[in-house]
Formats: sequence, C-alpha cells, structure tokens
Amino acid sequence: MKEAFKVLWFDDNREYLDSLDFEPLESAIRSWGFVPEIHKESEAAQFMSHSPFADIELIVVDYDLGEQVPHGEAFIKKIRENSVLTEVVFYTAHEAKDLWTAICANELEGVFVANRREVISKVIKVSRQTIETI
Repeated sequence: MKEAFKVLWFDDNREYLDSLDFEPLESAIRSWGFVPEIHKESEAAQFMSHSPFADIELIVVDYDLGEQVPHGEAFIKKIRENSVLTEVVFYTAHEAKDLWTAICANELEGVFVANRREVISKVIKVSRQTIETI
C-alpha cells in the first residue's frame, strides 16, 4: 500500500487556488511512490482545522491573506509556536523581500520563499527534499 504525501495549501483567493494546475505536483509525488493529497483551503478556520498538522508533509501559505489575518507569516508563526517543524513554502505575487522581512521579523525557521508565478515548481523541489528526509 502506498503512503500518502499530504500538502496543506492556504490562500484566501479560492479562484486562484482553483486556477492552479496541480497535475505537475501530483505527478511528481506519484513518481516518488506516494499518493498525493493536496488540501486547498481558503478560509483560516479550515486551515487551522488541520492542527496539529502532524500528518502534513508540506505547508504552502500565501503572504497576502486579505481580511483574514494581516499576512501569512501569522499562520506560520502559530504553527511554529506549536512545535510543528513541517517545511513551509511561503509565496507572494509581490516582491520576495516582503517575505524575507516577515520571516526575519518573526524569526521563522524552515521557510522557503517563492514568487506566485513559480510556486508549483518550488513546491515540487521542497517536496522532493522532504521525501528524501522521510
């Protein structure tokens, strides 16, 4: 029986989530011998319902979460405060420097940065690295 590789993705823009082509990511995960499970959440409560995140291999969080929270680093910080060391891909449609500033200001560890245009490719790279450490 193949094991699942679970990705938890949080972006407040449901249309954006629905527009993403997850097939390259799912194909990559299958090629590594795992069953892909991608949980796409656009509401903060739904994202937090996955807590304590113990069965999630990778978390993907957008920087700009609209009205729900100031920015995505608040969720990453909350996850880290609960001793969850799952790798995180933090992405934005804006300048990557905004992400680095947020990461440094909150002293966040285990966070990879991506631009929205290249987020799937970064998620594949980080997923591969995560699988190699399993």
